[in-house]
Amino acid sequence: MATGKRRSDEERLEELDRKKAAIEARQKALRARVAKKERARDTRRKILIGAFVLHQIESGTRHGPGIRKWLQEGLPGFLRETDRKLFDDILEVADSGGENAGTAGEKNPVPADSFQTEAN
Repeated sequence: MATGKRRSDEERLEELDRKKAAIEARQKALRARVAKKERARDTRRKILIGAFVLHQIESGTRHGPGIRKWLQEGLPGFLRETDRKLFDDILEVADSGGENAGTAGEKNPVPADSFQTEAN
C-alpha cells in the first residue's frame, strides 16, 4: 500500500484555482506588454509621418504649399484648442489676398493642387 496521503477534491480544486490565477496573471502581463509595444509602434509612425510632412513644408518641395493648405483647412478642426498654438507657424495664413500661404525660405511656391499631377 502507498503510504502517502491522498489529497481531497477540495485541495485539488484549490491547487487548480491557484494555477489558474497564476496563468491569468501571466496572460495579463503579456497582453500589457503587447499593447505597450503596439502603442510605441503607433507613436513612432505618427512622429515619422509628422516629420515627413514638416520636412515637405519647410524644405520648399513642390508638395509643401499644397500640404500647408490642406493642413490649414483640416488641422484646426482636428486639434484641441490648447494644442493649436503648437501649429501657429503652419496655420498662419499669408495676407497676400489668397495667394499661397508659405513660410519664409520656401522655394518655388506652387499652386496648392499642383502636387496631384505632374504637369499643370
